[in-house]
Amino acid sequence: MKSNQRGIKEILGVYEPKHRVTMHKSKKQWVAKGLLFGTLLLAGSAVQATSVQGESWTPNTVEQISSRITEGQKSIKMIEGDTVYNIGLAINIKDPMQLLFDNGFSEGDQYTMAVGTEISWDGNHVTVKDPSGKVIGDKVVSNDAKHNPNAPVAGQTSDTPAKSVKTDSKGNVVTNINTGGNNGTSVKPKEEGTTQTKPGVKPEGNGNGEKPKPTDPTKPVKPVDPTNLEKDETLKKLEVELKKEQTELEALQTELEKLKADLASTQQENQDKIAALELKIANLEEQLASMTGRSSSSEIEAAQAAADQADNKKAEIEIPLANKQAEKAQLEERMIQIQSKLDTLQSEGAPEENAEQWQQSVEECQVQLAEFSMMIEKLNQEIIGLEAELATAQAEYDAALAHLNELENQETPMTVEELEAAIKEANKELEEVKAQAEAKEKELQTQIDALEVKVAEQEKKVADLEAKISDLKGEESPAAALKKRQDYAKNEIANMEFLPGEAKSTYTYMVEHATTVLEVDHILDEARDLNQKCQEGQIIDAIKRAQFNAKREIAVMETITAEERSYFNWLIDEADSVEEVETRLEHMWELENNQKGSVTTPEEVFEKIKLNAMKEIDEMTNMPEHQREMFKKEVSEAKTLEEVDLALGEAGYINSGMASVELRQAKEDAQDELAIMDMLTKEEYSVFSNRIDRATSLDEVEKIMVEAYKIEAERILEQAKNDAREYILSLSNFDYNHPEYSKEELLDIRLATCKTLEEVEMEIKYAEEINEFQNPHRPATTGDKDNAINNILGYRYLSEQECAEYEVKIESAELMGEIFELQREMVQISSERINAAYDEINQAFVDGKITEQEREDYIWYVDHGYTLEALNLQMESFREDIADR
Repeated sequence: MKSNQRGIKEILGVYEPKHRVTMHKSKKQWVAKGLLFGTLLLAGSAVQATSVQGESWTPNTVEQISSRITEGQKSIKMIEGDTVYNIGLAINIKDPMQLLFDNGFSEGDQYTMAVGTEISWDGNHVTVKDPSGKVIGDKVVSNDAKHNPNAPVAGQTSDTPAKSVKTDSKGNVVTNINTGGNNGTSVKPKEEGTTQTKPGVKPEGNGNGEKPKPTDPTKPVKPVDPTNLEKDETLKKLEVELKKEQTELEALQTELEKLKADLASTQQENQDKIAALELKIANLEEQLASMTGRSSSSEIEAAQAAADQADNKKAEIEIPLANKQAEKAQLEERMIQIQSKLDTLQSEGAPEENAEQWQQSVEECQVQLAEFSMMIEKLNQEIIGLEAELATAQAEYDAALAHLNELENQETPMTVEELEAAIKEANKELEEVKAQAEAKEKELQTQIDALEVKVAEQEKKVADLEAKISDLKGEESPAAALKKRQDYAKNEIANMEFLPGEAKSTYTYMVEHATTVLEVDHILDEARDLNQKCQEGQIIDAIKRAQFNAKREIAVMETITAEERSYFNWLIDEADSVEEVETRLEHMWELENNQKGSVTTPEEVFEKIKLNAMKEIDEMTNMPEHQREMFKKEVSEAKTLEEVDLALGEAGYINSGMASVELRQAKEDAQDELAIMDMLTKEEYSVFSNRIDRATSLDEVEKIMVEAYKIEAERILEQAKNDAREYILSLSNFDYNHPEYSKEELLDIRLATCKTLEEVEMEIKYAEEINEFQNPHRPATTGDKDNAINNILGYRYLSEQECAEYEVKIESAELMGEIFELQREMVQISSERINAAYDEINQAFVDGKITEQEREDYIWYVDHGYTLEALNLQMESFREDIADR
């Protein structure tokens, strides 16, 4: 059976990937300049790669480096072609340079590491030595510093070192060598001619508990060369000067960027002004050419005034109506509470010891119920009247608005002479704006040109100083290091197997124009990431192809049931590699052949696949019969699966093309609609556009657009909410005056419940009404005064005389601010009186004159006295009770 499956694989031509996916480091803080690869990931591997001129040096791959590490091996030496990055991938360390940074090495030194450098490991204890055997890095690697935190370093069985070590806070290994005050921690390599051991200090031990052996007398320290001191002094001066010049360069570059931003802003502003004037002129010229009948501006102004008046009238009714309805609801709630209290009193009956008090409470409840019933009845009549007034006002407003819209839809009334004069004036203004724009832009450009010269001069100063410092240090110059890294990067990019040729060409161009080694590294990282994604794409395509071919074979199996066929297809869909698809398909064929009692040969499978393909062609009814027969003949004569697919694919393309007039139009319409969706990102637009291009049915196009519209609508709604929030909070008089939430908190809650733009608009309108109503400088209308007077009853603990006095004050108020101040006074008076009653009752409880239950009862009676008279009666009764005791 195994040999049979190999034959099937040969017929099917299954692609077997030869390369594993590798992960590359990505520097998130870098942003590529000028690279647009939105569609590059879809590019085919058939694009001809662009050759890159560079050194013949080729980096050793991770696989090549890994092959040099055998089981149990404890070290590896760098050879020609090794890179620090690939060694890190081979031994599971993200950035091996981190082992060296605390010993004087820095970013960029990885490109000059000498051949012969040795990396050794004992568990996660990793040591790096230079070719001379000097330790230049000694550190314990944490899980965070590994590519795979769950795997040991260098493929060992464990990360636990055979020999335990001590580390400092950074993971550096701390040795036990005592060098006269040095704590033993690895330190930065010293310059030649110096020593880390002070003369005359005798070591007290070797760190392993053994007694120290006698040593030779310490040799005197070699005298320091005065030339080196002079060289160090010069180096320090140059570094100070370099820092100063770099600071100056940064300041110049910042100033240059600001000027460029100012120029861009000015250009955009000027373009907007010019475009607006040109549009104005075009509209005037169009009116001049048509000269149709028009309404006068005075008619429109009168209609606008009528609409505004009707709207104001409607608002003046809506606010008191809402207040009346709220007042009615409050009274009804109070009646329910009083009725409940009365029911409780009547059901319990009069207590023998306090029958008089019980009778008084019952009568008070009955009186209050009667009063509230009368008040509610009065409110009902007022509400009915206000609702009728509102209906009339709404009809007047609708009529006024319709008339205004009718007039505004007509063209503005102007004579021929007026139009010609307006066009002349607009043209004059246009020329002035253009002249001013040109002068301003020229002035800014002159400043930019002069500053760019200064920046170039300053960059040269910095480069010269860097070169001098490099010469003194004996280091490779930045220019030489950059050239070396560019050649390395171009060579690696040229050898990226899965990267399309266009991408190679673009990345190579970017590398050649990079100005720093770090920038080259960023570009190379991005190229590696894209190469990996292309590789992953090819592997995924291979898996899909294998799954498709496997399902073809399942379709021709004769003995399996429909349920088994469905299950087999599901198993194939769940496979995540070509090998797994083949293994599962092999087991399915074993079941098929066992049930059938004979082996199905690859040739028989192929013939059955061709028969199924011909059946598919028979169902392509959009094609004429002679074309279907032609394609069926091609399938019948096919010798390979590729030939079957070619004929079947061409037939399907022609069949769909003959029925795709509507589909093509739907795609064009969808692309047009997609293009005006401003809230989609470039990446989202590209994805949706590509999906539309690949759609094969109207339903699929519609589903794609539903997804796009959903994203667009959600973001438009969110933007509208943010804009509404900013606008509403800018209203000077806006406040919900909620007892628990701030205006910001309550606004966020209300906006969060908005599901449509219309609801957001309603929220804005509601806030504007609140803002206008609470404007203290707004003249108080008759409706405002009536509403405020009616609300006096809500301030429970004012006397009748006080209510009458405040009614007079409200009637005489001219501005809403005066009414608001009067309302605050009434609230304060009412609150002070009820709070004084609470305090008196609570003090009696504190003094031990009443029990906790009595305190609660007295407070309940006070709460349910809805007038000052009732409150005073309750408190007099309370004081008498206390006095009797």
